[in-house]
Amino acid sequence: MDIFLGWTGTASCEIAKVLKRAFGNFLGVKVFMSDIDLSLIGGSKSWKDGLDNALFRASYYFFIISPDSTSSEWMAYEAGAIHAISRQEREINTYVLLFGVEANKMPRCLDDYNAVRLDRDIWEGVFMKMCEDIKKLPGNPGILDNGRMDMQEWFRYFWNVIHSDVNSILENLKSEPQSQERDISDRGLDGTSAYPEKLNQLVENLTNFFDITLGMNGKLDQVLTHFLEFKTQITPTLREVGIIEDSNELDIAKIHGTTNQRLTSAIEYLNSVVDRIEKSGLQDQDTLEQLKATVNRFNNIMLS
Repeated sequence: MDIFLGWTGTASCEIAKVLKRAFGNFLGVKVFMSDIDLSLIGGSKSWKDGLDNALFRASYYFFIISPDSTSSEWMAYEAGAIHAISRQEREINTYVLLFGVEANKMPRCLDDYNAVRLDRDIWEGVFMKMCEDIKKLPGNPGILDNGRMDMQEWFRYFWNVIHSDVNSILENLKSEPQSQERDISDRGLDGTSAYPEKLNQLVENLTNFFDITLGMNGKLDQVLTHFLEFKTQITPTLREVGIIEDSNELDIAKIHGTTNQRLTSAIEYLNSVVDRIEKSGLQDQDTLEQLKATVNRFNNIMLS
């Protein structure tokens, strides 16, 4: 029995690492987490193939949502894939794990799934169900070959581990200095001196993205896969420098639909980002003109 962990955000990533170790150690199952299990795979196509294989093999899916979680195109992709797998007449167990957030803060793509707080009784029910499913598997190694009382004791050890580690992660998140909220027009306020440097890096990343995709010679599937990776990477920076205010803003890039629909949506997203960079007034005119020229070239080639 395989477990799939979906996450978005720094704290969620750290929590996923805790759960990967705990599920593996206490249940003896294979647990997939992209940050670890795909780290050695090269190339966007191979990376996506590895993700798809993990999604197809899993029997349990856990999406981890924490206070710093952002809207992720990959999480939307994973949720859509699970929905498709559920039509294949096999049991699908999907949970949204909420850590320090309420259910109304979940990404919209996860609305159809069970939301689980960090509550001992709720987690015990999920844990026991997993134990029963593992016991039914052929060739069960015997790690769970115990009576009901032993399983409750086993859960107590499991809970103590994850509860302690997860709370430490959330406490560290609270103690970290938060990005100063600002309007993009208020660039003269004290404390914003770091934004131009970050914005310069953002512009450089955008330019590199266009260079790479233009080198793909119109292979739209490769372009769209690279776009999803790129959008996930730059979203935290977009929020930090004030280009977007929250995780749902500019959420116009479609995951599903025809190739042309997805491409059009991706182009709209990229154009919106460049337009907001221009309106921020934090980028020098020469660099901005070069970026806009590159965007226009990208638009013309992709839509031709």
